[in-house]
Amino acid sequence: MITPGKLIRFLWIIWFVTACSQTDTTLDPTTQNQYLVGSTQLAQLTKEQTLAQLKQDATLFGGVSPDLFVQNGCTVYRLTYRTKNVDGSDITASGALLVPTKTGPLSLISIQHGTIFDETLAPSYYAPGTEAYTMGTLGAALGYLIAYPDYIGYGESK
Repeated sequence: MITPGKLIRFLWIIWFVTACSQTDTTLDPTTQNQYLVGSTQLAQLTKEQTLAQLKQDATLFGGVSPDLFVQNGCTVYRLTYRTKNVDGSDITASGALLVPTKTGPLSLISIQHGTIFDETLAPSYYAPGTEAYTMGTLGAALGYLIAYPDYIGYGESK
């Protein structure tokens, strides 16, 4: 019997093999990383600290205690990386990566935040009152690897 997990792995392998070409150097171990510029650890939260942080935003759970959801602590990183701007020029961008404190394989959720008009709301700042601070932490507390990129014009690319 084919389980959903086996089917997804099979489809991923098919996609991976067909996406490679003879000129693709991204899999060459002698090639330096072409994209990651740097990473900075912003926070390391235990399960208890994560729970306390999520309890600060009571509206997030609609009156239900977050104790029911929090399974892990997490480590929060600010990543800077090279990418292309809308005009095709090279640019350095940033974002937050929230890694749950757990062992075993992780599922990735990439969150594209809502419209912001204030630089301090960009996910890479990971500040109280921001979407990344609450929703990103909740996702990591549930055991997901959370990627929260800043939009071009915010964070490192401002």
